[in-house]
Amino acid sequence: MPTRDEYESALRGIVMLSGEYASALDRAHRILADGALVGPHAVALERAMIDRDRGVRTAFTDAFEDVRCRALREPGAPLRVASPSPGRPPVGNARARLGVAGGDARLLERLDAEFELTAQAWLDAARALDRVLLGVGADRAAPRRLDTASRWLTAQVPDLRRRRAELLESDKAGAGIAALTDMLIQQTRFAVLTAQMEKGDPELAARLRKTGVDLSLIPLRDGARATAEWWRGLTAEQRKLYIEAFPQVIGWLDGLPARDRDRANRLTLAKRIDELSTKMLLVPELSPYEKRDLQRLRTLQEKIQGLDARAAAGRGPQVFLLGLNSTTAGQWDGYGPKPDPLRYGPPGSQYLPPDAKKVVSNSSPGPDGRVIIALGDPDKAAHTGVYVPGTTTKLDGFSGGDINRIDDLWRAAMPVAGGRPVSTIAWLGYDAPDSLTDAGDGKYAVEGGPRLDRFIDGIRAAQGDGHRHLTLIGHSYGSTVIGAGARSGNGLNVDDIIAVGSPGMKVGRADQLHMSSSRVWSELASGDHVADLGRSSHGGGAQQGPFLNGPPVVPSDPQFGAQRLITDTEGHSDYWKYDAVKGPTRSLLNQALVVAGAHTDPYRHNDPTTKP
Repeated sequence: MPTRDEYESALRGIVMLSGEYASALDRAHRILADGALVGPHAVALERAMIDRDRGVRTAFTDAFEDVRCRALREPGAPLRVASPSPGRPPVGNARARLGVAGGDARLLERLDAEFELTAQAWLDAARALDRVLLGVGADRAAPRRLDTASRWLTAQVPDLRRRRAELLESDKAGAGIAALTDMLIQQTRFAVLTAQMEKGDPELAARLRKTGVDLSLIPLRDGARATAEWWRGLTAEQRKLYIEAFPQVIGWLDGLPARDRDRANRLTLAKRIDELSTKMLLVPELSPYEKRDLQRLRTLQEKIQGLDARAAAGRGPQVFLLGLNSTTAGQWDGYGPKPDPLRYGPPGSQYLPPDAKKVVSNSSPGPDGRVIIALGDPDKAAHTGVYVPGTTTKLDGFSGGDINRIDDLWRAAMPVAGGRPVSTIAWLGYDAPDSLTDAGDGKYAVEGGPRLDRFIDGIRAAQGDGHRHLTLIGHSYGSTVIGAGARSGNGLNVDDIIAVGSPGMKVGRADQLHMSSSRVWSELASGDHVADLGRSSHGGGAQQGPFLNGPPVVPSDPQFGAQRLITDTEGHSDYWKYDAVKGPTRSLLNQALVVAGAHTDPYRHNDPTTKP
C-alpha cells in the first residue's frame, strides 16, 4: 500500500500538471475568437473545443479527488495539499455572423500550429499523469481522457489546413492588393493635405502640431476596428480639430461614429459649394465640369435640408452624410468625351479613327462622384440595410433616385421591425459603370468589392460590441459588386444579402458567397431583362447533367439556391415603389421584411413571400 507521503507526493504532482496543462487550449480559443474561422463551423468547432477543454480540466480535478479519497482511508496527519484550480474554458467567443462562412488564412495557420502544440502538451500530460496514478494504484481514467482530447485536436488539423488552402485559393489576394493600393494612395494624399495645410494656414497648422493632430497617426493598415479605437482615444478637442482641418479625410474613415462623419462631410459639402460659388463671381464662366458639380452639390444640399426639416418635425428619420467626394476621378472617369466602343473600339485602339466624334450618350465631363447617405442612425440601429446601386449611378442623380429608394425602404421596414430602430444606407462608394457597354466589365466590381467590405467592417466597428442585424441590397451591377466582396477572403460581415435585378455575382451557387443559402435572397420582376443580358458576363458556372455545361447562373435562377422573393412590379427600376395610400408594393415589402429581420423572429406569418 502507498504511504501517506506517497499519496501527498501524487497529489502535488497532479496539482503541478493541472497548473501547467489545464489551460493549454486558451491561446487557441483566442485565435478562433479573433476570426480564424467565421460562421457556423466556427461555432461548432468552438463548442467541441469547449467540451474537450472542460473534459481535460475536470480530468485533473477528478484524478486529484480519487487520490485524496484513497489517502483519507489511511490513518495519519491531515493532508497538506490544496485542490487544483484549473478554471473554466472561455465560452461564446466564436463569431457566428449568422450564416457567413470563411476565415482568416493567417490566423488559421496560427490555430493549426496551436492545435498541434496543445495536442502534444496534453499527450505529455497524459503520460505524466498516468505515471503518477499508477504509482499509488489510483484509477487511470483521467489520463485516458487527456489522450482522447489530444487525439481529437490532432484530427482537426487536416480540416483546418484544407480550409486555409481554400481561403488562399480564393481571390482574397486580389482584394488585399486593392486594399493596399487604396491605403498607399491615402497615405500620399494625407501627406499632400498636410503640406497644403502648413502652407495655406500656418496658424491652424501650429495648433494641430500643439495638440498632436497628425494624419499619419491614423491606423489605416489595421482596419476599421483599430480606427474606431484610435478615434475613441482622442480628446474632444483633437476630434474637433481633425474634423475642422481635414473634413474630406475624416468623412471617409470607416469605423468612426456616424455623427462625426456627418459633420465632416457636411463641412466638405459647404466648402465645395462656397468655393465654386465664389469662383463663379470672379471668372467669366465656370468650366463644364464645375457647372455640373455646383448644380449637383446644391441639389444634394437642398435634399439633405429637406430631410433634416422632416426629421425635426418628427415625420422621418435623421439623415447622415457618411461620405462625399465630388472632385476626385475614379479609375474609369474622365474629363473629356468618351468614344463609343461599339462603333470605334476601345479608347486607344488602333482601330479608333483620329476624327472620331461620336461619344456615348450619357458621358459628361469630370468624375461621377462618390456619396454615402444614411437615413436613421446606423450606430444605434438594430437593423441596418445597405443599398448598393448599379450601372450609370452618379452623384448627379443620387438625390432624386437613390435617396428616395432608401427612404421608401425605411418607411416599409419600420412597421415590421417590432419597434426597433432601423437605418437604411445608400452606398455609392465605388465607380459605377457609365453605360451598359461598360457594365459587362467586372473591373468596377473588383475595385468596389473591397471598399464595400471595409465600409461594412466600419459599420460594425462604430456599432461597438454586440451583434446587430445587417443586410446588403444590391441592385443590378450593385449585386455584382456585392458578389466581388462576398466571395473573397472571409466574405462580408453581413447577415443577409438581397440581389435585385442581378446580372450575376460571378458565382454559380449562393453558398459560394460565404453565406448560408437561406440568407441569400433574390428578386426579379416581370419585364426585367438585366439577368439575361448580364448572364454571360457575370453569371457563375453551372452543370446540367454529368457532361454538359449549362448556361451561366444568376441569383434569380432556381439552381443558384437563393430564396427567390415574389415581386409585383414591372421592369428593372420599380422594385422600390411606395404608394402614399396603399403603402409598399410586395417587391418593396419583401425587401423590408428581410432588412427588419422578420424572418428571424418566431412568427412565421411575418416571413417574406418566396417562390416555391
